Amino acid sequence: ALALIGGITFGTDSLLAGSALGALMVGGALLTNYALVRRSNPDQLSEAERDLQPWFAIMGLSFLYMVAPLLFAAEGTAITWGLAGLVTLSLGLRQQLKILIWAALAIQLLGGWLFLGHQHLGGEYGELASGWHGMVVSTLLGAMMLGGAVLALRNPDVRGDSNLYRALTATLLAALVLLNLAVLFVLPWRLAAAAWAVSGLAILWLSLQLEMRASFFFGLALQVVAGASFVAFGAPGPFFLYSEDLRPLAHSGLWTPLTLALAALAGAWQLHRRHAKDAEEALQRILQEALLIVWGVAWWSYALVGETLRFVPPSHQPATLLLAAAGSALLAGTLAVRLHWHMMSMITLLLLPAGMALVMRDLHPLYHPGADFGWLGWLTLFCVHFLMLRKLDTQLPSALRSASHVLGAWLLLTVLSLELRYALM
Repeated sequence: ALALIGGITFGTDSLLAGSALGALMVGGALLTNYALVRRSNPDQLSEAERDLQPWFAIMGLSFLYMVAPLLFAAEGTAITWGLAGLVTLSLGLRQQLKILIWAALAIQLLGGWLFLGHQHLGGEYGELASGWHGMVVSTLLGAMMLGGAVLALRNPDVRGDSNLYRALTATLLAALVLLNLAVLFVLPWRLAAAAWAVSGLAILWLSLQLEMRASFFFGLALQVVAGASFVAFGAPGPFFLYSEDLRPLAHSGLWTPLTLALAALAGAWQLHRRHAKDAEEALQRILQEALLIVWGVAWWSYALVGETLRFVPPSHQPATLLLAAAGSALLAGTLAVRLHWHMMSMITLLLLPAGMALVMRDLHPLYHPGADFGWLGWLTLFCVHFLMLRKLDTQLPSALRSASHVLGAWLLLTVLSLELRYALM
């Protein structure tokens, strides 16, 4: 082993230059020693011989893993280490040998670090420079790490070991990072944001199935990263300005925020369906559900308002915004009734603040609320508002329900008064 290590140098076509066959033979010999010691009668072994058993396994696997960098460059080595780690993990779980599980996790994490260390930005739209080739490698490596971590986490003995559980959590998070970076090899940031939103939803679902808090918060953080990436790199023009390069309902400025919104609301629904084990967990779930709903509603509003301000003529924008707000509230209320989703019913109460904001935005000495189909927008808004108050009477908190009745009446009187004032003028 010492002679082999002494002859290894940095390679040109591969990471290392040396004898791959020698590494294979030394690794096989050391693992044979490990198997012999493990199968021997404990009474026939001295204490020193028993202490050597884990070192035989560690050194033997290290030499076997060394074959990859002696044959391949960085990407090939990373894939080989990911596959070798998956095989080692499967053997460790089957034979209930934690030393093999530790070795598998270590080599997979090392493979991920090696792959990421050789990447750099350089694409036409800011994506990673390796292109489709890098995407395939990143996906394969992340999938192998994720599959191994999920397989190990389903084992009760593994979950009972706190140190091993933390190592598996780190491997799972590294796998999720690789899988989500894969899209950045071929997609610009504005489209990667939509893919990350969907991926964040899948991660939330997986975390709830595995009951893993770390990956759950990773999914939440990924939603935030997706939103920040869209704002920083993907938003088509500031202040929703019209651009000749955009077409109505056919650009990422609409569908990316809509994807972010739908993914967040679907995640909130997953939380709503899960039953908490105790009062503290129930409170956390409610807060997380509310946070996702707020996040989803914000992106939904961003998408609809942006599309209206970009492509609808200014004279018809108030009516369009009123119809969009009423339609959104009607959809939310229908879901709340059918699914018995109390948190979703709260969204319908946002219809009044939206109408008040629109009145304040357009208020001027000659304000005519019913102009340019404004009468249709306001009529739809009030019909939806009072209908939802009736349908959701048992789901809404009493204080908010009473306040909504009063504020709705005030807004109705305000709009009618402004319309009558214009008519009298």
